[in-house]
Amino acid sequence: MTTAWEQAYLTLRRCLADGTYPPGAHLREEDLATQLGVSRTPIREALRRLDAEGWLRVVPNQGAFAAEWSLPEMIEIFDLRAMLESHAAEHAAKRPGPGHAKGRL
Repeated sequence: MTTAWEQAYLTLRRCLADGTYPPGAHLREEDLATQLGVSRTPIREALRRLDAEGWLRVVPNQGAFAAEWSLPEMIEIFDLRAMLESHAAEHAAKRPGPGHAKGRL
């Protein structure tokens, strides 16, 4: 079972990823709490985590805003992700799981 802040985090992350909250959108704690049916405390925790992950930016005394990424930043992120995923796949391919017999593929 997920906690209220985890559910708020997952919902807000999905909304940021799918464009429900477009880049630059002002995310107000009170509005989010009402929309998600939780208190402001889980919203604050979710916003802190999303800020740390780069999904949004929190501006003191102004609130949270959906992240705005430039094209070069997006290209860099996708390039890094492609490198990491290919490295992980290569690493996994070299380490067969417990279901494989020794010496047999």
